[in-house]
Amino acid sequence: LTGSYWDALKTSGVPDAVVWPVSRRVANGGSGATGADTIEDELWLPTEWEMFGSNTNSSSTYETSANQGRFEYYDSDDKRITSYYQLEASPDYSNASSYCRVNSTGIAYSNVATAIGGCVPAFCVK
Repeated sequence: LTGSYWDALKTSGVPDAVVWPVSRRVANGGSGATGADTIEDELWLPTEWEMFGSNTNSSSTYETSANQGRFEYYDSDDKRITSYYQLEASPDYSNASSYCRVNSTGIAYSNVATAIGGCVPAFCVK
């Protein structure tokens, strides 16, 4: 792993040995999704299900409680508020060129993939 997020984790005292990859499923497309791809990374963009525990803009067929974890900390819009919206890994189920996001007020939203937004990667420690 390299890059500013990983470097910041190490600088803050998180050693490589305690971060472990998480295997999860993400819809393989927006309006044309035909399944879900398995993705396994040490740092990842959360899906809409992981952030909200529901599907507002993501695929309710391919991203579900059966194949997604849930970040229990984010149990209210207030806990998801950021200064700018943050991109998620989930494609928008109704538009092949859009992705889900958490908007600046903490609610589920989507936007075209070319829009500029922030990202807050997730990680797990042992």
